[in-house]
Amino acid sequence: MISFLLVMALSVDPVVLKDRKNVCQIVVPSDFKLDSNFPGLAKGPGDAVEVAVFSSPGAVKPIAEAVGKMMGIEKFVDNTAARVFYQSKQVKLNDGRMSTPWTVKIPRPPGQCFATINVAPGGQEDFVKKIAATISAAP
Repeated sequence: MISFLLVMALSVDPVVLKDRKNVCQIVVPSDFKLDSNFPGLAKGPGDAVEVAVFSSPGAVKPIAEAVGKMMGIEKFVDNTAARVFYQSKQVKLNDGRMSTPWTVKIPRPPGQCFATINVAPGGQEDFVKKIAATISAAP
């Protein structure tokens, strides 16, 4: 029930974005455009937000603080075997724009679903959290 409410909070007609294997999914607002060249990728209006969903055979494991620092993780929202969710340091993209990458990972038998949510500077953390909360294994 909570996931449904979060989905509805994103937009009136949210879009379910699935990875290229159709085993993982995440929900984005209806004004996001799916990338026809890259299954599992959607971009928000003005390319201010980009969401990509993937699947992987590896297990979800908490990340040690020292390892997180080496990876450029700025802060953890969750860091458990049930969900790893963190914000990395801002990066400069190939076109010169700055972006703040977020990553969310959840377990799915066998392996994991994970998504990257890249936002332009000033992107709203609550919006990122709403999108991240919708990641799941595809039915």
